[in-house]
Amino acid sequence: MKFKSYLSGENSWLFCIITTLFLMIITCPILQLVKIIIFNKAGLQLSWINYVYLIFSIILIAAVSCIACTLLRDNPSDIVVVIIMYNTYFIIMSLYTTVTYKEIDIPLRCPENYNYTSPLVKIACQIRSANLIFMWITGVILASPIFCLC
Repeated sequence: MKFKSYLSGENSWLFCIITTLFLMIITCPILQLVKIIIFNKAGLQLSWINYVYLIFSIILIAAVSCIACTLLRDNPSDIVVVIIMYNTYFIIMSLYTTVTYKEIDIPLRCPENYNYTSPLVKIACQIRSANLIFMWITGVILASPIFCLC
């Protein structure tokens, strides 16, 4: 089945997934950049993986765009590139989560009754949580077209 046929008719759900994926992929680096800015303003420590993830998430926007165009050519060998890209993203997501999960000593849920040192620290906690959640949702959505095309 040709990839183009996923964009119309009964398979238009894949087009919706891909559109959502692009929106999520654009949101992830924005959230990461906001996180870096807020953490710096709040005087919180950032590890190296924050910058690696920011760079990779920006590259991912261009990569997914190129891969989407490549898949429209219906060359079955192109799926290998997509799978390699997803595996790389999954490794970076896992590493990022492992390194940043406890980067501030506040629960991931950012409870209201927690004694935050400043309102900015609470915002930093919320951005951190949103960033992790968005990143993993993006990873799941990114996998959907891959499994559909295999």
